[in-house]
Amino acid sequence: MDYQAVFFKREHGGAPDDWADEQIRRAAHTQPPADPPLINAPQTGEIHDIKLSGIPCQVWVDDLAATRLITLSFFSSQFHKRIRCQEEYSYLRDGGMGFAKAFRHLCETIQPEVAATILYPIDDLDEYLDNLEEHVINSNIEKLLSYRYGLLYLSDSYAENLDALLPLGSRDELPCSTGRLLFAGTAPPLYKRWF
Repeated sequence: MDYQAVFFKREHGGAPDDWADEQIRRAAHTQPPADPPLINAPQTGEIHDIKLSGIPCQVWVDDLAATRLITLSFFSSQFHKRIRCQEEYSYLRDGGMGFAKAFRHLCETIQPEVAATILYPIDDLDEYLDNLEEHVINSNIEKLLSYRYGLLYLSDSYAENLDALLPLGSRDELPCSTGRLLFAGTAPPLYKRWF
Protein backbone atom coordinates (compact mmCIF):
# COMPACT_ATOMS: atom_id res chain seq x y z
CA MET A 1 0.00 0.00 0.00
CA ASP A 2 1.74 3.10 -1.26
CA TYR A 3 -0.59 6.02 -0.36
CA GLN A 4 -1.41 7.21 3.16
CA ALA A 5 -3.98 9.29 5.01
CA VAL A 6 -2.51 10.52 8.31
CA PHE A 7 -4.16 12.20 11.31
CA PHE A 8 -2.02 13.91 14.00
CA LYS A 9 -3.76 14.45 17.36
CA ARG A 10 -2.00 16.09 20.33
CA GLU A 11 -4.49 15.41 23.13
CA HIS A 12 -5.85 11.90 23.36
CA GLY A 13 -6.67 9.32 25.98
CA GLY A 14 -6.47 5.60 26.53
CA ALA A 15 -4.50 2.88 24.83
CA PRO A 16 -3.66 3.73 21.19
CA ASP A 17 -5.57 0.86 19.53
CA ASP A 18 -8.67 1.30 21.72
CA TRP A 19 -8.66 5.05 21.12
CA ALA A 20 -8.32 4.67 17.34
CA ASP A 21 -11.05 2.01 17.21
CA GLU A 22 -13.39 4.31 19.15
CA GLN A 23 -12.68 7.28 16.84
CA ILE A 24 -13.27 5.27 13.67
CA ARG A 25 -16.43 3.60 15.00
CA ARG A 26 -17.80 7.00 16.08
CA ALA A 27 -17.10 8.39 12.60
CA ALA A 28 -18.78 5.38 10.94
CA HIS A 29 -21.79 5.68 13.27
CA THR A 30 -22.31 9.43 12.67
CA GLN A 31 -21.64 9.55 8.92
CA PRO A 32 -24.25 10.97 6.55
CA PRO A 33 -25.92 8.54 4.13
CA ALA A 34 -23.87 7.80 1.01
CA ASP A 35 -23.48 5.04 -1.56
CA PRO A 36 -20.95 3.58 -1.05
CA PRO A 37 -20.80 4.50 2.65
CA LEU A 38 -18.16 7.14 3.40
CA ILE A 39 -16.67 4.95 6.14
CA ASN A 40 -17.19 1.20 6.32
CA ALA A 41 -15.75 -0.25 9.56
CA PRO A 42 -16.41 -3.35 11.69
CA GLN A 43 -18.89 -2.78 14.53
CA THR A 44 -16.98 -4.95 17.04
CA GLY A 45 -13.43 -6.13 17.73
CA GLU A 46 -10.17 -4.46 16.80
CA ILE A 47 -10.19 -2.42 13.62
CA HIS A 48 -7.40 -3.28 11.17
CA ASP A 49 -9.18 -2.64 7.87
CA ILE A 50 -11.80 -0.11 6.79
CA LYS A 51 -13.08 1.33 3.53
CA LEU A 52 -13.19 5.03 2.74
CA SER A 53 -15.84 5.53 0.06
CA GLY A 54 -15.19 1.97 -1.15
CA ILE A 55 -11.36 2.21 -1.11
CA PRO A 56 -9.85 -0.50 1.15
CA CYS A 57 -7.48 0.89 3.82
CA GLN A 58 -5.32 -0.68 6.51
CA VAL A 59 -5.40 1.11 9.88
CA TRP A 60 -2.31 1.79 12.00
CA VAL A 61 -2.00 3.81 15.20
CA ASP A 62 1.22 4.99 16.89
CA ASP A 63 2.22 7.31 19.67
CA LEU A 64 4.96 9.56 18.33
CA ALA A 65 7.06 12.07 20.28
CA ALA A 66 4.19 14.50 20.98
CA THR A 67 1.16 13.28 19.02
CA ARG A 68 -0.92 10.21 18.43
CA LEU A 69 -0.99 9.22 14.79
CA ILE A 70 -3.66 7.29 12.90
CA THR A 71 -2.45 6.12 9.49
CA LEU A 72 -4.72 4.70 6.81
CA SER A 73 -2.74 2.98 4.05
CA PHE A 74 -4.26 2.30 0.64
CA PHE A 75 -3.21 1.37 -2.90
CA SER A 76 -2.62 4.13 -5.44
CA SER A 77 -4.31 1.97 -8.10
CA GLN A 78 -7.58 1.97 -6.12
CA PHE A 79 -7.39 5.73 -5.69
CA HIS A 80 -6.53 6.47 -9.34
CA LYS A 81 -9.42 4.32 -10.55
CA ARG A 82 -11.68 6.52 -8.47
CA ILE A 83 -10.60 9.88 -9.91
CA ARG A 84 -10.12 8.87 -13.56
CA CYS A 85 -12.45 10.82 -15.82
CA GLN A 86 -11.72 12.04 -19.36
CA GLU A 87 -14.75 14.23 -20.11
CA GLU A 88 -14.37 17.96 -20.75
CA TYR A 89 -16.07 19.00 -17.48
CA SER A 90 -14.88 16.02 -15.43
CA TYR A 91 -13.67 18.28 -12.63
CA LEU A 92 -17.33 18.98 -11.85
CA ARG A 93 -17.95 15.24 -11.35
CA ASP A 94 -14.84 14.31 -9.38
CA GLY A 95 -15.06 10.58 -8.61
CA GLY A 96 -12.68 11.12 -5.69
CA MET A 97 -15.07 13.48 -3.92
CA GLY A 98 -16.55 10.58 -1.91
CA PHE A 99 -13.05 9.84 -0.61
CA ALA A 100 -12.57 13.55 0.20
CA LYS A 101 -15.88 13.63 2.08
CA ALA A 102 -14.94 10.48 4.04
CA PHE A 103 -11.59 12.08 4.93
CA ARG A 104 -13.39 15.27 5.98
CA HIS A 105 -15.81 13.30 8.17
CA LEU A 106 -12.91 11.56 9.90
CA CYS A 107 -11.28 14.97 10.49
CA GLU A 108 -14.51 16.39 11.93
CA THR A 109 -14.83 13.37 14.23
CA ILE A 110 -11.21 12.89 15.35
CA GLN A 111 -10.46 16.64 15.30
CA PRO A 112 -6.73 16.31 14.69
CA GLU A 113 -4.49 19.34 14.61
CA VAL A 114 -3.34 18.33 11.13
CA ALA A 115 -4.30 15.56 8.71
CA ALA A 116 -3.14 14.89 5.17
CA THR A 117 -3.33 12.43 2.29
CA ILE A 118 0.12 11.54 1.01
CA LEU A 119 -0.43 10.66 -2.63
CA TYR A 120 3.11 9.65 -3.54
CA PRO A 121 5.26 6.70 -2.43
CA ILE A 122 7.57 7.25 0.56
CA ASP A 123 10.81 5.25 0.93
CA ASP A 124 11.10 5.51 4.73
CA LEU A 125 7.60 6.21 6.00
CA ASP A 126 8.59 6.22 9.71
CA GLU A 127 11.24 8.88 9.16
CA TYR A 128 8.89 10.89 6.94
CA LEU A 129 6.13 10.85 9.56
CA ASP A 130 8.57 11.83 12.33
CA ASN A 131 9.63 14.84 10.23
CA LEU A 132 6.02 15.66 9.46
CA GLU A 133 5.17 15.52 13.16
CA GLU A 134 7.90 18.09 13.78
CA HIS A 135 6.13 20.50 11.41
CA VAL A 136 2.84 19.80 13.20
CA ILE A 137 4.36 20.40 16.65
CA ASN A 138 6.03 23.63 15.50
CA SER A 139 2.88 24.82 13.67
CA ASN A 140 4.96 25.21 10.50
CA ILE A 141 2.01 25.80 8.17
CA GLU A 142 4.16 27.11 5.29
CA LYS A 143 6.14 23.86 5.25
CA LEU A 144 2.94 21.77 5.42
CA LEU A 145 1.53 23.72 2.47
CA SER A 146 4.73 23.20 0.46
CA TYR A 147 4.28 19.40 0.42
CA ARG A 148 1.13 19.71 -1.76
CA TYR A 149 -0.76 16.88 -0.11
CA GLY A 150 -3.80 15.62 -2.03
CA LEU A 151 -5.87 16.79 0.94
CA LEU A 152 -4.57 18.89 3.82
CA TYR A 153 -6.73 19.49 6.90
CA LEU A 154 -5.77 22.20 9.38
CA SER A 155 -7.71 22.64 12.63
CA ASP A 156 -9.12 26.09 13.34
CA SER A 157 -6.08 27.11 15.40
CA TYR A 158 -3.65 25.95 12.68
CA ALA A 159 -5.68 27.60 9.91
CA GLU A 160 -5.86 30.97 11.68
CA ASN A 161 -3.53 32.81 9.27
CA LEU A 162 -4.00 30.53 6.28
CA ASP A 163 -5.43 33.19 3.96
CA ALA A 164 -2.25 35.26 4.32
CA LEU A 165 -0.15 32.26 3.23
CA LEU A 166 -2.24 31.09 0.26
CA PRO A 167 -2.70 33.07 -2.94
CA LEU A 168 -6.42 33.52 -3.64
CA GLY A 169 -7.79 30.70 -5.81
CA SER A 170 -4.62 28.60 -5.62
CA ARG A 171 -6.38 25.56 -4.14
CA ASP A 172 -9.83 24.04 -4.21
CA GLU A 173 -11.36 23.71 -0.76
CA LEU A 174 -14.02 21.45 0.73
CA PRO A 175 -16.08 23.17 3.45
CA CYS A 176 -15.38 21.70 6.89
CA SER A 177 -17.08 22.42 10.23
CA THR A 178 -13.94 22.11 12.38
CA GLY A 179 -11.12 23.67 10.35
CA ARG A 180 -10.05 24.04 6.72
CA LEU A 181 -9.70 21.24 4.18
CA LEU A 182 -7.59 22.06 1.12
CA PHE A 183 -6.84 20.13 -2.03
CA ALA A 184 -3.34 20.16 -3.57
CA GLY A 185 -4.42 22.54 -6.35
CA THR A 186 -7.37 23.51 -8.51
CA ALA A 187 -9.36 21.80 -11.24
CA PRO A 188 -9.61 21.73 -14.24
CA PRO A 189 -7.98 19.48 -15.13
CA LEU A 190 -9.07 17.10 -12.40
CA TYR A 191 -5.55 15.72 -11.87
CA LYS A 192 -4.33 19.14 -10.69
CA ARG A 193 -6.90 19.21 -7.89
CA TRP A 194 -5.33 16.14 -6.25
CA PHE A 195 -1.64 16.26 -7.25
